Amino acid sequence: MCKTKVLTTVLALLVFLLCSRARPAAQVAPAESQPPTPKELTVWIPGAIDRELFQIQDFSPTVDIYTQLRGQDALDDDAFIGRLSWKPTLAIEPIELYEPSRRNGRLSKVAADRKHVPPELAALLFPDINGLSADRYAFTFQGYEVLDGVKCLVVSVEPARGQGFRGKLWLENSQLVLIRFSGGSTALDKAISAFLKQPGRFHVDSWRAPGGSDGSWIPSTSFVLEEVRGTDTRNAPRIRMSARVWGYALSAAKEPHTYTNIVVDRAIQGDEIAGQLPTPIQVERELRRNAENNILEWLASRGVIASDGALDRVVCGVANRLLLVAAPPVDEPIRCRTLLVSSLDVIVVGRTLLISRGLIDSAVDEGCLSRVLAHFVGHLLANDSIDGTLAFADRLMRPDRDVLETLHQSYSAAQEEAADKTAVKLLNNSVYQGKLANSTLFFQAIADHSNRLPGLLPASFLTHLADRQQIMRFGIRVTRPPVPDPDNPDQLMARPLGSRVKVDSWSSNVELLPIPSDPIGPGEKLMFAITPLRPYVGSPRRAADTQ
Repeated sequence: MCKTKVLTTVLALLVFLLCSRARPAAQVAPAESQPPTPKELTVWIPGAIDRELFQIQDFSPTVDIYTQLRGQDALDDDAFIGRLSWKPTLAIEPIELYEPSRRNGRLSKVAADRKHVPPELAALLFPDINGLSADRYAFTFQGYEVLDGVKCLVVSVEPARGQGFRGKLWLENSQLVLIRFSGGSTALDKAISAFLKQPGRFHVDSWRAPGGSDGSWIPSTSFVLEEVRGTDTRNAPRIRMSARVWGYALSAAKEPHTYTNIVVDRAIQGDEIAGQLPTPIQVERELRRNAENNILEWLASRGVIASDGALDRVVCGVANRLLLVAAPPVDEPIRCRTLLVSSLDVIVVGRTLLISRGLIDSAVDEGCLSRVLAHFVGHLLANDSIDGTLAFADRLMRPDRDVLETLHQSYSAAQEEAADKTAVKLLNNSVYQGKLANSTLFFQAIADHSNRLPGLLPASFLTHLADRQQIMRFGIRVTRPPVPDPDNPDQLMARPLGSRVKVDSWSSNVELLPIPSDPIGPGEKLMFAITPLRPYVGSPRRAADTQ
């Protein structure tokens, strides 16, 4: 009996020790009545960062990093999308959605020649990827602050020996989890300098967002601004960078990806509907739809497109309103999905339009969006946008780069001209005919920035809208088209990025935000600009798709 008790005690102790080593322990919440002591901070802060770094290693989210060199206007840019992975070691794997630009700009040239992404670039999302240990950092309590109704403990951090993160942390008061950090570090300077192949000093403001079924917080957005020195620091060209992270739920599911093989849909099984066989046209459409579904599922598995949702239906409403005046009439509606990239783009996949977040963000109104989509609807109606071999399961069992190359098809001059003519007919006879004034300004903004922002305006997108001299194609009847007036605060040619689309970092769901109504002051038009990212942190909630 005694031996049994001893054995039980030993086993319980072993289980306790193993569990303690497996996951950093949660900290006890600070008392409301008194500020934390310096000794408590040396336990709480390292513990909070260690827990976050431990937790994130179970995920492989998608990361969109868009960089601009900007003075009073945008001068050059670099667009990157990849996947953050921690196993077996920390790495950022590129997703090569676009061919790099060959422009010889300060940023775009580097993007074209980039062969490797330094894993240390994860410093965009964490104050220190090696943790904030008490022997390396000093912590000072600054007070409490409420962010979107969440009470936070605010702590300043300084490295004990000169190098390391220097700034502030905001930790949720009851659970002691990191919600925000702001500051800079030598690691951040080195990582961004290596990524952009040029030295600089940078500052980052990074936010977490509620996510997961357990009410945890996950890295969501980061905004980076380069420090410049001189007499005119406000207008001096400097680096601006945004990092957006999503797709945690996708990597958490850990389910194998399966693709639709060529199958006969139950709706057309001949032995179930009076022995009738599908017609050749029906089978051909089924082949196209299977190919379409396969590539959409593949893109979703890579975190490149958002979950199907309300925003897609809003955008689809624009495309399908154009179809109402198509001749001959079209009985098969268009599907739309949101492409989660900063670049402006529309990709035709069968009967589906992939419309980028950047395009929806920057379009001033629905008329601007309709004018862009009209050309791609022209390609869609011509059925010249899908490779039938994508319906076969093995077609997508290839390296990602090989599959992504199939998205940006090359269209002949005759196909582009035919799509232009279709677009003109659709627009001139649609409900948008009298609502295209702002689209003239929007197209002008695209033309003005096409040579300066090859990352935001990739060549694969511009070839649909402009000729080789970057002159916008296909004329639309616009009564008294507006003339660009930089001094008119009521006239917008393009909105800054992040104006309309909200992305849920956990579920990859997207939401259309109301059109901003803020009065615009001098120098605040910010066409296609990167602005500070500020998600709503609110109270943690369970993600709907994890219930």
